[in-house]
Amino acid sequence: MQQKQDYRLEAHLFDCFNEGEERVEAMREITNLYEFQGLDGIVYGRKSQCIMKGLHSRIGVTTSECGMCQLCKSGINRQLTFAAREQEEVLIQKKILVTHWMGEMAKRCIACDSIDCDGFKCVIGNDQQSGRWCIRCYGYTGQVVVGTNNFHSHETCELRAKNITTKGRSCPYCFTAVGADIPDSGTREQHDKERCQFKHRVKRVLLHGHTGRGDFGLAARKTIIPALQNHDLWFELMAQNIGKIMDSKVQR
Repeated sequence: MQQKQDYRLEAHLFDCFNEGEERVEAMREITNLYEFQGLDGIVYGRKSQCIMKGLHSRIGVTTSECGMCQLCKSGINRQLTFAAREQEEVLIQKKILVTHWMGEMAKRCIACDSIDCDGFKCVIGNDQQSGRWCIRCYGYTGQVVVGTNNFHSHETCELRAKNITTKGRSCPYCFTAVGADIPDSGTREQHDKERCQFKHRVKRVLLHGHTGRGDFGLAARKTIIPALQNHDLWFELMAQNIGKIMDSKVQR
């Protein structure tokens, strides 16, 4: 630094300052403004300081963080990492909740608490023999309003197994997600039609809020298909609807 200051001394750049601390302070300020040593203090000195904000502060200008330099981005990355970790923790808690209720659904329907209900009987109630309910989309297929008919066969239902693409991630019949992260879900081969151990009880949870609709299962399809293709979304929807079912019981 001394060599860099010599030409300034020869040019009498500091003659206007008093000898002693005032002149030393002036030389330090000049170094901070014009030498690499000063820049190093900004770039490497305070790890949490925005580089642009640091540069502006050296000339007495107050400014906000730029959000684009390496130090700003590292701070944003830390925030994103924290948010992702927090979101992961929430999902883990939802998985624990759903796993618990999956164990219950192997024994009973959690919507009506009956061990005799397969998850569909409590939807149609006393209308069981009429054939006016669709077991695929849980929609009402009888005549709702004069001149309106929602009747549809299994071929035309939007949630017919052959109309569903699960990418091997879930059963197209009972809507149970299949995989190592789903306890006791079994293999895809074990989920042939009418062989699913959960019967229609998982479907009952996933279709909560869609029962009795008259749209051939179209609205339910938009909700269900993404969940059937992605285990995280499946857990999210299961946890959300289990919460709604439990809340509805409290309000009865």
